Amino acid sequence: MATSIEHEDSCEQEDTAEEPKAPKIRDTPEDIKLEAIVNTIAFHPNQDILAAGDIDGDIYLFSYSCTEGENKELWSSGHHLKSCRKVLFSSDGQKLYSVSKDKAVHIMDVEAGKLVTRIPKAHE
Repeated sequence: MATSIEHEDSCEQEDTAEEPKAPKIRDTPEDIKLEAIVNTIAFHPNQDILAAGDIDGDIYLFSYSCTEGENKELWSSGHHLKSCRKVLFSSDGQKLYSVSKDKAVHIMDVEAGKLVTRIPKAHE
């Protein structure tokens, strides 16, 4: 059986314990930083997702939020051999199209992050 002193001590510990902090809501999402220069970005038509293509030919997909600490990389792809010049979501948001200086057009599955179609020598 707990003595009255032990009971008082446990009550004091409960009072001094910090309550979890509520997440901070910002006016705009936090910056998303990549190592290489980004040439192109596109916003998903239905979700808080953006795609970015960089000069190394890499494509990144991020979810973003105005809640601090909630931005996260969903996937990345290094299929292009040269600089990615344009990314664009399909109207339903299921596919991501990309065009590169390597003259290829790629079609990616947005959810899986997998290359669906590669069309080499698709443009000049």
